[in-house]
Parts: sequence; C-alpha cells; structure tokens
Amino acid sequence: MIGQCQHQSGYCVLVENQPSRNFSFVYWAQPWSLVLFKQVWQSIREQWLGTIFIVPGVAIAVSTLSGFGVLQGMEWLAIDQVMRLRPREPVDERITIITVDESDIRFAQQWPMSDQLMAQMIYNLAAHEPRVIGIDIYRDISVAPGREALTRAFRENPNVIGIEKVAGNPIPPTPVLDELGQISASDILLDQDGKVRRAFLMINGHQGFGARLADIYLEQEEPVPEVAVLNKEQSIYQVGRAIFRPLKKGHRGYIDARTEFGGYQMLLNYRGGMESFNSLSFQEVIENQIPAELVRDRIIIVGATAPSLNDAFVTPYSSHFLPSLMQTPGVSIHSTLASQIISATLDGRPLLRPVNTCGFYLLIAAWASIGAIATKLLATVIPSVFRSLLVTSSGTFLLLGLSFGGSLQGLVIPVFTPWLSLVVATVLTTNSESQKQLKNINCKLAIANEKLADYSRNLEQEVVDRTQELSTTLKDLQTTQTSLVQAEKMAALGQMVAGIAHEINNPINYIAGNVRHARDYVYELLGIIDLFRTTHPDQEMEVYLKELDLEYLSSDFYKLLDSIAKGAERVEDIVQSLRTFSHLDEAELKQIDLTKDLESVLLVVDRRINSRQDKIKITVEQDLQDLPLVQCYAAKINQVLLNLFDNAIDAIEEKMLLDQTLEGKILIETQALNEQEIAIRIIDNGIGISEELIPKIFDPFFTTKTVGKGTGLGLAIAHSVIVKQHHGSVSCRMTDDGKTEFSIILPIVHRLYHGRMVSV
Repeated sequence: MIGQCQHQSGYCVLVENQPSRNFSFVYWAQPWSLVLFKQVWQSIREQWLGTIFIVPGVAIAVSTLSGFGVLQGMEWLAIDQVMRLRPREPVDERITIITVDESDIRFAQQWPMSDQLMAQMIYNLAAHEPRVIGIDIYRDISVAPGREALTRAFRENPNVIGIEKVAGNPIPPTPVLDELGQISASDILLDQDGKVRRAFLMINGHQGFGARLADIYLEQEEPVPEVAVLNKEQSIYQVGRAIFRPLKKGHRGYIDARTEFGGYQMLLNYRGGMESFNSLSFQEVIENQIPAELVRDRIIIVGATAPSLNDAFVTPYSSHFLPSLMQTPGVSIHSTLASQIISATLDGRPLLRPVNTCGFYLLIAAWASIGAIATKLLATVIPSVFRSLLVTSSGTFLLLGLSFGGSLQGLVIPVFTPWLSLVVATVLTTNSESQKQLKNINCKLAIANEKLADYSRNLEQEVVDRTQELSTTLKDLQTTQTSLVQAEKMAALGQMVAGIAHEINNPINYIAGNVRHARDYVYELLGIIDLFRTTHPDQEMEVYLKELDLEYLSSDFYKLLDSIAKGAERVEDIVQSLRTFSHLDEAELKQIDLTKDLESVLLVVDRRINSRQDKIKITVEQDLQDLPLVQCYAAKINQVLLNLFDNAIDAIEEKMLLDQTLEGKILIETQALNEQEIAIRIIDNGIGISEELIPKIFDPFFTTKTVGKGTGLGLAIAHSVIVKQHHGSVSCRMTDDGKTEFSIILPIVHRLYHGRMVSV
C-alpha cells in the first residue's frame, strides 16, 4: 500500500507505511532530550532550511551593496520622502530674514550694493535692538560710496557677523569684521546628489555661520544654557536640553564611505522653506518701514533671494523631477541651522541623528527575516503572487511607519535598504516554496500513476464481486418477501415490486457510477501525464511509458469500461426512476441533497400516475428552494415521501369519482426554516380528511380507504420514521380552500449520545 512521499536528494521515493512495533524500545533507549532534539532538528531541516540560508544571504548582499554606495541615492530619496511627510512646524519667531530679491536690486540701482546702503541698513536694524545681525553677503571688496560709514557701522555694532568661505575656493571676509573677530564660515555642504542635508558647526577652526548666530543668541538668554562635555573623544556635548553628536562614517544608514567628513557636521532638521521664518525686504529696511516686533531681541539674517544672484540650493523639500523650481535660498539654510540649534537647546526640539552601523545592519536583517518568515508561514494559505504582494506591502507600510515615527523623534531610520532586503527575501522564499510544491506535485503524480495501475488491475475483479453482491441481494429480497404477513403482502404488493426493482438498481448504480467516474479519472490522469510530459520532458519517464505502452493501455482501458457500462445500463434503464428507494442503507445516517432525492421521487410518482389504467390527469407542481445538506436515513425518507404521494393520488382518484371535471393537482414545497430545520409540504386537491379524523390518521391500522385498498400502516410508518427516528415532526391539516396539506419538519444535523441519535 502506498503510504507517503519522501524527498531524498531531490528524488521522489514511494514507501509503505510500516507499523512502529519497537517504538517503546527506541524511545527508552535514548535520552528524551536527544529524541526531542532530533525531532526538532528534523522539522527545522525539512521546513526552514531554505529560509535559514536566505535571510543571512540577503542581509549580507544588501549590506555589501550599501557599503559600496550603490544604494545611497535611493536611500536619500526615500528618507527625503519621509521627511516631507512630517507635519509642517510653526514659524520660528526668533529669526527674521531680510531678503534681497530682484526688486531690491533695482531699488539699490547696483549689485553689490554700495557701502552707504549697507551701513544705512545696519543702523536702521540696530535701532530696534536685535540680538545679532548676520550678513550672508560676501563683502571682501569695498563698493563706493560710503566706505567710512560702513566701517564705522561695523565698529559701532559688535553684534554684526559677516561671512567668509573656508573650503574649496576660499572667499576672504570683510577686513574690518575680520579684524574685530566678527566672522564665521558660510560654507554649505552638498551631498553627492546635489542636495543640502547637512551643515557645518565648525570647519577648519571656523564656526559655521548659523551656529555662530545661534551661539550669540543663546549667550544673551537668562539664564545662559549650561554646556557639558559628555564624551570629549567623540565630540559629544550637551547644551541646555540638546545633545550634539557629530556625523561619522559609522552612520551608514545615511552616508556611505565616499562622503566627506571635514569639520563638525550635523543633519539639518528643516522646518520647511522660506515660509518657516518671518521676512522683510531690503527696501523696507532702507525706508525704515520696520515692525519693531520682528526685529527686537531676534536674530536678523540678511541674504540674497534673487534668482539672478544664484544663491539657492536643492534640499529634501525640492521636487525630485524639477528641483530647480523649488530651490531654497542659502540664507534660509543658515536660518534653519540657527533655528534648530536654538530650538533644541531651549525647547528640546529633536536633533536629527541617523542610526549607527549596528542598527543599520539589524534593520536589514530584521526586514529580510520578516519577508522570508512571513512568506514561509503563508505558503500553504495564500497563492504565491498574492502572498508576495501581501508580505511586501505589509512590510513596506510597517517600515514606513517606523521611519516616520522615528523622524518625529529625531531618528533617521533607513527605508530603501531594509525594503530591498524585504523584497529580495520575499521573492527568494516564494521561489523556494514554489520549487518545494513542484516536488510535492511530482510525488503525488507518481502516487497517482501507481494507483491508476492498481485500479486497472483490480477493476475487473470488483465488477465480478459487485455482480455476485447483486445476486446475493436478489436472493435476500426474495427470502424477505416470502416472510411478510399475507395480508400486508397483498396490500403492499405494488410497493414491493418497486422495492425489488430498486434493490436491483442500487448495486447496478455502484457499477455504472464507478465506471463513469473511472472514465473521468482515467481521462484526467492521462491529461495530467500528457501535460507533465509536455511541460517537464524527461527521458527516463518517456522510456518507461514506451515500455508500458501507454497508448494501447489507455485505448484498451476505455473499451473495457464501455463494455462494463453497456451491461450495467441494461439493468439501470429498467429501474432508473426507482433508484432512490433502496432499503439496504436503512441503518446508515448520512448527509444528502434532499432536493435531488425529491426529484427522483417525483420521477417515480410520474410513472405511477402514467401507469394507471384509467389514465387519470394529475399535475405535479414543484416549489423547491435551495436546501442545505440534511443528515438522515435517505431510503426511509424517500419511502415516507412516496407513501404521502400515493395517498394524494388515491385522494384525487376518489374525488374524481364524484367530479369528472376535476383537474388533479399535487404541490410539493421545500423551505429552510432556519439554520437547524427544513420543511417539506405536500398539498393535494383530493377528497380531503375531516377535522375529527385528522388526529387518528397516524395511528397504526387506521385508514379511510375502501376495504382491501390499504392496511393503515403507511402514515403510521411515516410518523415513526419522521418523529422517532429523525426527531422531526409530521402533521396534516385542511387548508382554507379545501386542500389537504401534509407537512414534514426535519432537523438538518443529528448527533449520537450514548448510542442514541438526537437532533441539533
């Protein structure tokens, strides 16, 4: 007997189930822990070995690509998208930007502006007592007129800070401000994709422009925020509520090995663009149209915003497709750095920091594990295409949610590299599971071929056995028939003839049904073999099929089935309409499609009506609703229904004797009352039953028919079958229009308690 299919080195091996007679000896001969370990290891090796190799392999491959910087561009794009999803923050009231746009250049009538205008701007702003004035305009050469006025303005206002460019092509500072020590570095740091995501706090010994402005602002706070050195070697400091950590090469989630690491760098936590700060135009300042509340006690930063001056940069808030249309002026970038230092120090606003190398690799490994394990667990539940889509989309949403939540807390969590490991692990695991399922299909096909050969060898013997069973059944029926009481035998002679015919039909149905199924099975199995030969050609299989002579075997097998079917059909045609009334399965409780049984009963009823000598005209109408499968003794229910139809026919015949014009009608209805019960109703327009006789009709030997036409046992048997054996109910009533209605209510499911059947 074929028991199971095992994989050994990729081949399918058919083995027999052998009883484990020495189980106790094997179990007790080894420590229980060793037995358990072997069982667990065997399960892991068979089910999870591929997954165990996929997860580290994917994690190492993705980490390697990231280490070479191949994935950094996509990682930046993903992080930028997460940053843009954050809610916009309110305007920073501590900073006001003095913009110089195209209209201001026309107002100044030259660029660079004259020393006279710059001095006037400084005096007008200083009159409103700002904490610091930062001038984000290179001024290494004097522009007449007004050189002395500008020099005097610089010396009289120690809170004015100028700029110089330190790295690359240096641009020297304003000589007077350099002499006074009021200079800072304005260098802006670009990533390899040209976007500004980082800023210098210190570069080549010079303090960054935004950091210098924030430093001067905080020095005037009361109390002044305390500064503490948390780790001097790693340059980690705490100022007020903020902890400053420099970017390092270990932050692989954000930067790769090719990124420059000069100076003290930190990530920019953008509030947005220019709209994140209050602003005044250069012309308004010169004309002294300055709202005091926008200048007093604030940081004032003067910078160019005119497109013609080309002092604008691409940031994470710029468009991916047309970045030049959404560039951010340099003055806004310096303002962002000053704003985030002050807000972090005083308000505790998070400073952005990327995950370190360990966290980065853990993320990659975690999402590779999620993809592989989830795909493996869902392998037997969801088809491969939908499974991959479900795992990938769920993991993506989880990763985006984690990255978004981290960004709100100041942690920059990588998105693309973990997502790539998720997708690759999911695809590889899906492919691995598909290969495993293909091997299982090959094993099942081999088992099916073996079963087909078995079936072919045994079918002829089964036909002989079924024929012998038929002969035995006929003899048993004849013996049973002779043992009946003579009076009941005469009254039910017609019923017994139909019963005998049905008993013949039942085993014949086995033969005919099995022949039809065998034909279908052979056709499907041969189709599977042909499909497998087409899609998976194999030389060894072709040689085997040629030796087997599959073509002759299939052709001759069909002829064999045809000869068996013809012999069965000769008997089946005689009793086709009586096949549902066999009493061989009376002791078998099974689920049946009651609608199909009713249709068989109606065929028998139709033949009985047409076989009457007087050819009475009776119309049988149907109102059969969809019913669930009903658990019952099928043959007994069929016999009850046939008895009720016989009573209806007899009642119509009696009424026709009184009314020759009567058109007999029998209506059969079915209905699902609820989830536990169904109803069957048989309604006829026959002679009817008086109200005083209705309570007695289910008593044994009670009948309203003429002498010799009935025994009075039909309805009593029906009552016993429905009520006692099926725990249902059967009732009779006269309708308002004079028709007789028999109603049967059956429970859908039964259970056995202590050997007794009860309804549920």
